[in-house]
Amino acid sequence: MKPKEFARWFFALLTVVLAWAQVIPGPDRPLPVFPPELRAYLELTAEQVESFNAINIEYNQRAIRRLTRANQVQEELREWTAKSPLDPMALGARYLELEALRRDALDDQAKTRDKLRVPLNSQQRTRLARLEEASKLQAVVRQAECENLLAPLLAGADAAAPSTPLPIPGVAFCGPARPDLIETGTIIPQQARSRGR
Repeated sequence: MKPKEFARWFFALLTVVLAWAQVIPGPDRPLPVFPPELRAYLELTAEQVESFNAINIEYNQRAIRRLTRANQVQEELREWTAKSPLDPMALGARYLELEALRRDALDDQAKTRDKLRVPLNSQQRTRLARLEEASKLQAVVRQAECENLLAPLLAGADAAAPSTPLPIPGVAFCGPARPDLIETGTIIPQQARSRGR
């Protein structure tokens, strides 16, 4: 894995885990609230939700420890890379540790997911399978939104917020800013773009 790839993966995961870390209970923080929409959709019992919260808290604590170590290794890599001459063994050992941490994180996440599914009954498993199938369509849905075939999800709606901010309420701007789509601060309509304007 290239250092830039790992850095992107690491910081994305760090953001998610730090957000979850805020829900780890402590003296000044209550237990996390399980998403009510998901609880209703899966028809979970209070016991199942309590079990899920406990399992996820344990997972988040392990993930935070891994991310803390990965951050330390990244710092060590910066230090060893700045040295002259370079020590390939020291650098290689740290890259190896980063890859081991990444693989351990993926394995732990899969085991946690399996553990969370054990208490589900057959009806709940069927509903979860529907969610998995729907999640596979997210990229296609986003593309349909970008091509104005579907209305974009609005931030603050009951559904998840769109992946890109909406500078104009109710208008989706997809992909990176492209000069060919913008003329003097106005957006070129889709039809003009397709005519080769």
